Amino acid sequence: MNLQQLQKVQDDKFYFEISLRQAKKELHRKFNKLPRDDIKRTKSIEIEKIRFFTKILTSNLNIIPNSFPKDTDLNPFYKELIENNIGIARMKRDLSMITGAIGLIFKFQELTIKAIRIAKTKEKAITLQKIFLGRTGSVLRSIRKTLADVEIIRQKLKNELPTIKTGIKTVCIVGYPNVGKSTLLKTITTANPEINVYPFTTKSLMVGYVGKELQLIDSPGTFRDKNEMNTIEKQSYLAIKHLADIIVFVIDYTESCGYEIPLQEEMLNKIKKEFGDKKLVLYASKSDMMNEEQIKKHSAENVFFDPKKLRIFLLKK
Repeated sequence: MNLQQLQKVQDDKFYFEISLRQAKKELHRKFNKLPRDDIKRTKSIEIEKIRFFTKILTSNLNIIPNSFPKDTDLNPFYKELIENNIGIARMKRDLSMITGAIGLIFKFQELTIKAIRIAKTKEKAITLQKIFLGRTGSVLRSIRKTLADVEIIRQKLKNELPTIKTGIKTVCIVGYPNVGKSTLLKTITTANPEINVYPFTTKSLMVGYVGKELQLIDSPGTFRDKNEMNTIEKQSYLAIKHLADIIVFVIDYTESCGYEIPLQEEMLNKIKKEFGDKKLVLYASKSDMMNEEQIKKHSAENVFFDPKKLRIFLLKK
């Protein structure tokens, strides 16, 4: 799901004025050759003003609810993510208010056109068209706060939620900070993550791909209690919960990451307990810093040391 493509939601004045300008241009092209003093011409012009204006306005407004994701179409990962960050009920309520306003504008259009058709004078037809614009402006003002709130939601969806494919095989890379998750992601995939030597370098979910068939996610966090997780840790948790086909647990046997083996193994056991239905494999990072005895000991535990071999394994599974 690409949330980056959601268009900016403007205010009510913007939608009213741009629709009015575009309607005038359309009207000029269609009626510039008609006689000027015919009452039928006046009625036709006022009706077409309303039709053009309504068509442009409702089309622009319809883009908003039509471009936002429908909760019924959401992958469980995004559904829970949006629920946690924004609230699906809030998003649905705001979008339904915009849809309701569109319906009301169409109703005003229908009633006004009927009234213009039976008008006895040119002045009455012109007045009815102006009344229609006034009512439409009132409808737009009634959703002014809604439009502003939807723009806030759009910014949250765009800036705070990751763009992750939900239809391909997914591997989540987990482990303590600085154990080498980002390095592994960079080695196996096309990703180029930020790699530093201080804890919690990853400020968002890093994603890399092997062709079109495999997606790897660098999932930061230490899997604390859910109430203690920050935003990125919650995203990691949900990615593993809903998307992961395989979990790669990265362990640093050299302990140069700053976390002793028992602590890393404790986290590994948490992962096994929480996601027991997921296939889990171990990858030993920094193997170039390990001595022969360490490598021999852990080789018997089906631990991967070579990222190339791990890559081949992941592609086959």
